[in-house]
Amino acid sequence: MGMSRSPKNGKQEFRSDTPNSPATLRARLSDDERLWVIGLQEELRTTPDLDEISDWDIACHAIVAKGDSAKAIQRLRRLKQFQQYYKVPQHPTVYEAIRTMHDFCHAHPDFIQAIGCDASGRWVLSFQLKAWTCPDQQEPPLLSVERELAALFFLLKALQPDLDSVRKGTIWIGDLEGITRQTLSLSSVRGARALCRDAFPIRIEDAPCWNTPPKLSAAYAFCRPFFSPHLTEKLVWDCTPELLTKHLPKHVLCRALGGTQSRNDVMDVLEENLARRFESQETFRLDLK
Repeated sequence: MGMSRSPKNGKQEFRSDTPNSPATLRARLSDDERLWVIGLQEELRTTPDLDEISDWDIACHAIVAKGDSAKAIQRLRRLKQFQQYYKVPQHPTVYEAIRTMHDFCHAHPDFIQAIGCDASGRWVLSFQLKAWTCPDQQEPPLLSVERELAALFFLLKALQPDLDSVRKGTIWIGDLEGITRQTLSLSSVRGARALCRDAFPIRIEDAPCWNTPPKLSAAYAFCRPFFSPHLTEKLVWDCTPELLTKHLPKHVLCRALGGTQSRNDVMDVLEENLARRFESQETFRLDLK
């Protein structure tokens, strides 16, 4: 199904593990993960404001926080605050998620350039930043700020369709061509930071960026305070096309780098992953005996 249809730091080189095939998906917790989850469960018993957390969310937050229960609870609270502030349903349905992504991809058809797995089974997102953040010429805009940030929330869910994808982390390939201080929306940047950096349990394993503005530019100075220490460590600023095509399969690259995904292909993957993600949430049960 396509987008136009109704839904049914300074690292010196880019790292990429390349085993022969992705690891088999696993739903069971490792011994360390079990301890992390038990610790988080114990802490949540004394936090009545977070009494509706699902088994799936407990597992995801415990894994990403690596056993730091205080950090996981802080992120859970921030995620709840994000959903309330941007009017994201606390218990959305898969149809709501897919419908929101359809609307977003219609409003910003070139933002998501490609989405798929690398040779290690990590989910990779290639995006063109100006296709989202540049000021919308339409009055009024096609989507409200709340709807835009809700779409980003569901996009993160689509990058973690199962527990194994939570463990492995993600790769974000950013095309920053044409980005200046004037093209950056403060509301979008603030919302993205509130979600990606401070709230949602997602791990970025690499963030190569190309067509980047100089590090002395106003655009970089504007964005730098929004980078977490973890993202700064993983960031590959001014990555070359040659490096990207050397380490990543063609199907996860944008069309300008020889990628083969169409806009319809992107929407197909988003729909499939969101369906898998919601099924994972609904069927996952902790068994800590």
